[in-house]
Amino acid sequence: MATFLIAEYEDLPLGKGNQERPFAPLVPLVSQAPITIGAASVQSAAFSQKTRYVRFSAGAVVCIEGGSNPAATVSSVTRMPADGVEYFQVNPGDKVAVIAG
Repeated sequence: MATFLIAEYEDLPLGKGNQERPFAPLVPLVSQAPITIGAASVQSAAFSQKTRYVRFSAGAVVCIEGGSNPAATVSSVTRMPADGVEYFQVNPGDKVAVIAG
């Protein structure tokens, strides 16, 4: 079964001109338990109160939704490809929901 991985970060490194760089430290603030990707929407655990950024890694095509009580559908606007990796800015305490796309 394919999985969806979540790494949480408090900050991203700053580069020239204090611009955030498009990469994260090797060791995250929190590594959540993998989510099994399937035909039903599954929510993550709530992000840490220190989390501002997340790195998502999808082992299959997925659709995702974020928020305090999200539910992903195959019509969700944010879609990730199989073996895709994306970084997002998030709100502490929010969650992400994932469904096979």
